[in-house]
Amino acid sequence: MRIKVNKQSLHDVENLQIDTELELEFDPQDANQLVIEHWGKVPLHMAPGDDIACEVVGIKFDNIQLHRNLLYTAEFYPNWQYSEAPNIIQDDCYIGYNGVWSLVFPRDPIGWTLDYIEKEMFDLATDYNHQEIGDDIGAQDLADFKKDFF
Repeated sequence: MRIKVNKQSLHDVENLQIDTELELEFDPQDANQLVIEHWGKVPLHMAPGDDIACEVVGIKFDNIQLHRNLLYTAEFYPNWQYSEAPNIIQDDCYIGYNGVWSLVFPRDPIGWTLDYIEKEMFDLATDYNHQEIGDDIGAQDLADFKKDFF
């Protein structure tokens, strides 16, 4: 698996069987693209049940976690020749096929997270949430959230 930001290769992951936490350094632009490329999976050479896949479970910027729902704005573009696969997979952080998972984010990802939380969680009271049960923000209003967040 290869990881790039703004077309700059930053890391190669050799073993997808272990949990991996990475720190990546890059020069932010007004719009940035994180790309995780899964490659080299050949199901013909794998024993049943020995899948090679990964899941993006969190991304932090300056030790501040992006809201999990923002990870689901990414798109996955499979490059799969072994069976039928969709052209684009949306609303998913699981990377199973060979292909490219792409997340576009702004220069200020922390502001992006706060804007999302304000709009979706407080203004619209959206209850659709990819976070685990019990992992909610627990704030009564935006001011309360910001107090706890910072």
